[in-house]
Amino acid sequence: MIWGLLLILLAGGCARTEKPDQIPETASITETTEAPEPASAPGAPGAPETTEAPEAASPPRTVSIPCETHILLDSALVLDEKHLLKKEIRDEFQLEKKFKSYSLAYYETPDRAFGNEGWINRVRMRDGKADKGFELTYKKRYRVEGNDPGLVLSLAEAEGFDLSDENWEAEVEWNHSGMILSISAESKGPADGLESVADLSAADGISMLKAGMPPAERNWKSENWGIRTMEEAEMAGPAHFDRFTGIYLDHKIQIEIWELPHQGSGEAEYITELSFKDDSLDDAAAFRGKLTGLLMDQGVLVQEDALKTKQILDAHFDD
Repeated sequence: MIWGLLLILLAGGCARTEKPDQIPETASITETTEAPEPASAPGAPGAPETTEAPEAASPPRTVSIPCETHILLDSALVLDEKHLLKKEIRDEFQLEKKFKSYSLAYYETPDRAFGNEGWINRVRMRDGKADKGFELTYKKRYRVEGNDPGLVLSLAEAEGFDLSDENWEAEVEWNHSGMILSISAESKGPADGLESVADLSAADGISMLKAGMPPAERNWKSENWGIRTMEEAEMAGPAHFDRFTGIYLDHKIQIEIWELPHQGSGEAEYITELSFKDDSLDDAAAFRGKLTGLLMDQGVLVQEDALKTKQILDAHFDD
C-alpha cells in the first residue's frame, strides 16, 4: 500500500492550504538521536508558561500516510504532587481512570553508531503483561525537509527499504520543531519469567535484538553491520512512563507521563506529552491547531520538543 502511495506522491503531490492562525512553526527536525537534535532537554517541570501565540507556518502537503502529532505540556502545571495528571486535565480530555504503565530501554554504542545512521533499537514491556514477552522495535528515521514526506519515502526506497513489505510501517512524527518520517519494524522477545525491562540484563537484550534484527538494519552499511554494532552496544535505561487515553473533539488522544533521569543529578524528572494520530497530514494540521490553541489559552503549552530518547541516552553515556 505504501508503494502505491509513493507513486502518487512522486507524480505530483497536493497543494498547500494556509492556516496561519492554527499551525505553529514547523522548521527542520531537531529531535533525538533518532535524528540529530539540540543539546538541551526541554520540557522539564517549571518551564515558563506560554504567553505568545506560535508563529504561523504553512501546513504540510497532504499525504495519505499516518501522522502522529506530539505536543509537550508543562509538567509543573498539569501534574499533581504524586506526578499524576490533575483532575481538570483528566476531565478536559475525558481520560480513562485506568492507565497503562510501560518500562523500556534503548540499545546504543558509546559513539552513537546507530543514532548517527538514524537508527533506534528499543526493548519495551507493558507492566503486568510479561506473558506477552518483550516488544522489540527497530526504527529508521529521516528528517522531513519542506514538509514533504514523499521525497523522503523515495530516499528510503533508494537506500534499500522494500516499502511494499507489510512488516515495515511508515509514519510521520510531527513535533513542535518539525517532522520526521519513521519507518519501523517490530519483533518479540521471550520474557522467561521477567516482569519488566528492569529485570532484563544488557546481554540478554542484545541477544534478542540481534535475533530479530531486520535485514535492512543488519546490512545497513555493510554485511552484518547491525549485528557487529549491536555487539558493542550498551543498555540505556530502563525508563518508565504511564499512558492515559481519552477523547477530545471526537479524536482519541494519549497523554504520557515519563519519569526520566536528569543528566548530572540522576534524580527523576517528569516529561508530559500529549499525542494523537490521524490518517493524513491535513487532518492532523486542523486538529493540531485546535489543540495548541486550547493548551495555549490554559497556559500549559510548551513550544519545544520532548527529546525523551536523547535524555535517556545522555543520562547513560554522558554522566
